[in-house]
Amino acid sequence: MAISSIFNRIAEAQALNNSTYFVEGHYVVEILDASVKENRHGLQIAIVECRVEKCSNAAVRVGSSVSWVCKLQGSDVGPRDLKTQFCGIVNCRPNQVSAEMLEKAFNPDPQTGVSPLAGTKCYIYARVVETQKGGTFTKVEFRGIQEGQPIPDFEQAKFNISVDQESVDIDNLGKSNSPF
Repeated sequence: MAISSIFNRIAEAQALNNSTYFVEGHYVVEILDASVKENRHGLQIAIVECRVEKCSNAAVRVGSSVSWVCKLQGSDVGPRDLKTQFCGIVNCRPNQVSAEMLEKAFNPDPQTGVSPLAGTKCYIYARVVETQKGGTFTKVEFRGIQEGQPIPDFEQAKFNISVDQESVDIDNLGKSNSPF
């Protein structure tokens, strides 16, 4: 193989973000991007990439990148989880979510090149859950932080944020810390 073909393959390769997955803890993050892609096995996955602004887990550095990944094929669990997280991020009810909203949120904005969710601040609770077969996984729950809303104390944090909106405006998705 000629050297020039090696560099062509490198130039054409998709660069990785070098982020890690969420580990147990309470976080305040800023969403950097959200997308739906194919993984290396050809299956569709949703990815929400974030930058850590605060974390209760001392092993997680402020400023580091973390990602939540959701498999969208193979069962109904992935789409259900993605819808749940989307509702948490944008503070809406499940019955307010449309395919158009999700498509807009998980595709790059033509002007910025990133998801309209980029810039949204979220509170995240990640905990280790044991499966029925004895394995474990990290369950992640997103909650959008609305502009002017105080950051909850990690020790007293509860996921009881109310949803006030009766309707959702998809054209204002990602325009501020309050996407809708």
